[in-house]
Amino acid sequence: MHRGVRTTCQFNSKIYAHDGPGKHQWCSGPLSNHGFDEPQTGFFADNVSISLSEDGTTYTIKSAANDDNICNLTVKKAAPGFMAGENGTSFFGTDPNNPWGSMWHKFWPRATATGTMQTKKKTYDVNGRAVFIHALQGMKPHHAGARWNFVNFQTPTYSAVMMEFTTPSSYGKTVVNVGCIAKDGEILYAGCSNTVKHLAATIDPVSEWPEPKALLCNWATKNGEPVEAELMVDLPERADRVDVLAHIPTIIKNLIGGVVGTKPIIFQYIGKDNMTLKVKQAGNETSESGRLFCEATFIL
Repeated sequence: MHRGVRTTCQFNSKIYAHDGPGKHQWCSGPLSNHGFDEPQTGFFADNVSISLSEDGTTYTIKSAANDDNICNLTVKKAAPGFMAGENGTSFFGTDPNNPWGSMWHKFWPRATATGTMQTKKKTYDVNGRAVFIHALQGMKPHHAGARWNFVNFQTPTYSAVMMEFTTPSSYGKTVVNVGCIAKDGEILYAGCSNTVKHLAATIDPVSEWPEPKALLCNWATKNGEPVEAELMVDLPERADRVDVLAHIPTIIKNLIGGVVGTKPIIFQYIGKDNMTLKVKQAGNETSESGRLFCEATFIL
């Protein structure tokens, strides 16, 4: 450890519209005495534990680190996990054997969540669909990507997940997209030949970023049995506009704030059962309504 540099940990949670439209319950705070268990599959800190079951199918998440939201959640895998490439890692640098930066993403695209989230006003019973993403970022955020899109669409039968980032100009504005279509017990398709487009946008007067108003998402195989999926939606009124610098530790804020030159913003949307996913497999097409959670992030 270099002098003046130390490892910090935060536990974050968010309940949307906890106390009415736009009044979300966001909790974030530093953790003390943190570490990992011997198998390196579980995490612990004062008043926090995250543990993986022996069979590797279930995470138990418990946190009493913040009295404003006491979490006791169980996330159980309902379809196989996936990653892109050999180990789910995106590398940065001119020498592939000695990259100077990297990002790592692994997904459980279809899972169930049960448990409770307890605030000072109410205890929320959790019982629904979940996505679990294990993400590690070994570089400064503004070096990793200039734009991000995240799409999570869940129907009774299908889970459609997509994560996309566009690198800064120094890396040619390269688009990296990882996505999956899953059902209970199986993955129909997972790969990198996906696209997401903002079909319409308006300039947000606060951030001056182009806030998306409509999306077109496509998942499609290039090899093997043809599987295609399409989600075209008019986005609802945004659920939140997140000022990233207001929600991250000071040390990271200092790294970003003086470099980016404008504030990073995340637009978040939640759509209910009036949106439809089209899935085509082996010549058969089905359509199913579901729920959307998506983010559009602007950094550079």
